[in-house]
Amino acid sequence: MELVIPVMTLQDARAAVEAGARLISVKNLHEGSMGANLPYTIKTVRKKIPRRIRLGATVGNFPGYMTCTAAQAALGAAVSGARDHVTVGLYKVPSYREAAKMVKAVGDTIKRFDKRIGVAVCSFADYKEIGSISPRETLDILVDSQADIAVIDVAQKGGKHLFDYMSIEELRTFVEGAHSHGLWTLFLGSLGKDDVSALLQTGVDIMGARSTVCREGKWYYEVEKEKVRELVKMIDEAEGKSWIERWWERRQKKKKRLRGKTCGPEHMIETSKSKG
Repeated sequence: MELVIPVMTLQDARAAVEAGARLISVKNLHEGSMGANLPYTIKTVRKKIPRRIRLGATVGNFPGYMTCTAAQAALGAAVSGARDHVTVGLYKVPSYREAAKMVKAVGDTIKRFDKRIGVAVCSFADYKEIGSISPRETLDILVDSQADIAVIDVAQKGGKHLFDYMSIEELRTFVEGAHSHGLWTLFLGSLGKDDVSALLQTGVDIMGARSTVCREGKWYYEVEKEKVRELVKMIDEAEGKSWIERWWERRQKKKKRLRGKTCGPEHMIETSKSKG
């Protein structure tokens, strides 16, 4: 399991990288769980951090009728420097048809620009409360799309936690379904050190953590180096192997697991290395 640190500023990004984070995602949580940041912020972060660090970005939570807006936002993030992955949130998208249309638009747009960039699509564990498509239905859509990463988050940030909505078994089933079709998985939702063990049981590829690594445990405060360092160390120790060893093992399984997919965490690391 790898770790992604969502960052809102260059200061956040530097703190995370200096503490050992190897994957960061630029976002703006003031505009929602998948809120988009300024293109200039993405560009600045990419310019100021080492090339070996993989950089992604979220582009917003979109209702079903904003398909073209979502596609254009995704392209804007990629052009600005988010060359590892871009993430779009399916927020208040009630129908399968609308969700499929948006996923196709974003996927086609990004892959035409650069096939190496990962397309991540986020559904929400609290989908019933926001009137949106479920993670299970979203996964069915991603199987036949150009998406690379299936993401689950919690849309409402009022202290609710991923495990308040989905059990370890439900999440494990989701991961197994994604893996069987060559998709990678990323879980977020107020996750922290206490969740590492449970997440490892699900088999998820990437854990996202923001609040737990911020001052006072509040997402709107700055990222603190020591908290990132502790979380990175905990994941490494829980896995029993260094991140390089884990990357190498997964790299060997890449062909079997991706089944023709053009992008995934291993591919992204290779791309970042070649550019560095």
